[in-house]
Amino acid sequence: MRRTFRVGPQVRHETLGNLSHLPDPLIDLIRRSLAGEQFVVAADAFQVECSLPHGHVQAVEEDLYRAMRWLLARQPRIESKLAQRRLHHGAIVWYDVSSSSYEGRPVAIEVYPGHTGDPTTVPDQVEKLRPRFGLSRVVLVGDRGMLTEAEIAQLREHPGLGWISALRGPAIRQLVESGSLPLSLFEETNLAEIRSAEYPGERLVACFHPLLAEERRRKREERLAATEKELARIARRDPVAPPKPSAPAQRKKIRRMTPDGFPVHSFDTLLEILGARCRNLCRIRQQAGDATFHQLTTPAALQARAFEMLGV
Repeated sequence: MRRTFRVGPQVRHETLGNLSHLPDPLIDLIRRSLAGEQFVVAADAFQVECSLPHGHVQAVEEDLYRAMRWLLARQPRIESKLAQRRLHHGAIVWYDVSSSSYEGRPVAIEVYPGHTGDPTTVPDQVEKLRPRFGLSRVVLVGDRGMLTEAEIAQLREHPGLGWISALRGPAIRQLVESGSLPLSLFEETNLAEIRSAEYPGERLVACFHPLLAEERRRKREERLAATEKELARIARRDPVAPPKPSAPAQRKKIRRMTPDGFPVHSFDTLLEILGARCRNLCRIRQQAGDATFHQLTTPAALQARAFEMLGV
């Protein structure tokens, strides 16, 4: 490294240091610094904006996607076969928007964006039942949140399409106040069919279930008692943190070890440990705009061994 300077009319050169013994990356940094480039500490250049558990997802993600891709390619044919086997003219179709359901086995499944309201999905299902599955007479059964008044108004435009739903509390109260549903009716019977000018062409079935009323009263009292009990426990809670076993005590508790020297885990506990590996969303501070990238944290020894065995 040399510098040139002038002393009076003479131009002189001075050797400041010999860089030949330095590694090439360091020489490059010196050259860039002399050219005016500014460097910042890595910790100051990036900002971690979000950290999400990722290891457990990484462990099973590809297997799940592989199975889903296999099913997706065959979904229309599978659903059509199930519809031919289970759905017939005049069939009652149970429809719900959920990630899972215990009411039987689904004939067809459709995925919507997370912000989609439940009632807005009903017209799509009507189109699926009529043209795709070839059903001319269908009765939709849904709760009061699914088959709203707006959706029922659209269903009226489809001949041969019926529905069974429930009125909301304010609508039932309005029937009582208008005299269409006198409460004295339940002194003689627990089930009655009524008519109302507000619902032309519709059958309204009113039911009073004394056992259900008693069950709701009992649950309401149990919840109130449980709330009072929990509040009393919180009031007596000791602010001192509970004792924790020492590290030797914890190691003593875990006796089963793998040949690699790792504790034996169940599937649930292993996923919990893998989930401790995070996927960080980082933003570059020195650049304008949305300059971001994702960075995975370095896996621990047990995590690295598990990923190695899983081939991910």
